[in-house]
Amino acid sequence: MKLPEDVVIPEDKLVRYLLLPREENDKSQFLGIAGYTLGTWEVLARDLHDLAKIYEISDKAISLYGIKWEVQGSLTGPNDGTVCGDGLDYAGDKRGDALCDVVS
Repeated sequence: MKLPEDVVIPEDKLVRYLLLPREENDKSQFLGIAGYTLGTWEVLARDLHDLAKIYEISDKAISLYGIKWEVQGSLTGPNDGTVCGDGLDYAGDKRGDALCDVVS
């Protein structure tokens, strides 16, 4: 099964979480390997959306925030670097919107 075509990755999730350096659970360095930065957040959004259209959902779980789907794959970023993780988690909230979290 694949994620719905209309899956939404909020801009805030990218620029205020995934690409913003943090002391704990920092994803920005991991994504930086492929050249993703705050200045290329729209490229990351597109690449994550494309990844979700290509790969099947490998896991599904229910959390406090709704349904959480995992899509495993790799991303090739703006600098042609590739990052691979255990997967990409898409967590649907109670309204059915989708949030995205990169798991490395």
